[in-house]
Amino acid sequence: MNDKNLLMMYLNTTVAHLISDVETVEDYNSSFLKKEDLKKQTDRLSTTALLLGDLLDKLNEVI
Repeated sequence: MNDKNLLMMYLNTTVAHLISDVETVEDYNSSFLKKEDLKKQTDRLSTTALLLGDLLDKLNEVI
């Protein structure tokens, strides 16, 4: 396996874990935080996951 494929597998796995973590944080915190705080936190996490996914797509085009 060449370096490009290994890098892409690593990045895909990282983004998948981040997206999964967003869902986990939302479920976990919903019992502890006010709804407004939870919404802000999950919005930021979701935005980060989307941006990383977009970055991964662009990187895949370049490599």
